Amino acid sequence: DGNDGNDGNDGNDGNDGTDCSITQDSKGTVKITCGEKEVVILCGGLNFNPATQLCDVRGGQLYKYAKIGEQVWMAENLNYAGANDEVGECYDEDSSNCDTYGRLYTWSEATTICPAGWVLPSKDEWEELVDFVDDADELKDGAFAALLGGYGYNSEYDGRNVNGNFWSETEEDNQNAYSLRVSTTIALSGRAKTNTHSVRCLKN
Repeated sequence: DGNDGNDGNDGNDGNDGTDCSITQDSKGTVKITCGEKEVVILCGGLNFNPATQLCDVRGGQLYKYAKIGEQVWMAENLNYAGANDEVGECYDEDSSNCDTYGRLYTWSEATTICPAGWVLPSKDEWEELVDFVDDADELKDGAFAALLGGYGYNSEYDGRNVNGNFWSETEEDNQNAYSLRVSTTIALSGRAKTNTHSVRCLKN
């Protein structure tokens, strides 16, 4: 009958055996998962470019990032409040300050707050950044885009639009940890762990 026994189907229907799924969470973040590979296609309901932006899927927030020397830094201050809005605080307890400058965290909060794949930088990693840039103006106006969000201490706040304070993971002693202060100059020194400072995460 002219049939050579091959009906045109070679046994492969185009499915390689990997099941894929699309999920959307309550924050509007949409992910495609195929086996062990996961791709975020919308972050908090917004399109994003993974070449220049990080999607923090925990809160559906986008952050710019930039390569500076051999390091890759977030170019915005972290603004993650935890699953129940229980982590960190806003300068002057005003949510608009969190929108502009990110949240302020105690050192213990900061050490565990970065999204997956990113870490709180060590003192040495901050020093590498400082050695690469020319001065405080470059940290503020260049790719790092330091925001002068001030800091909190004993339920008081100070320094907004004057200085930015960024935790490191490195302890100075039991009561203090190193923090980078950016104003008209740059200083890396020990600060009380109970103070609240900004967080910039470094790609791991």
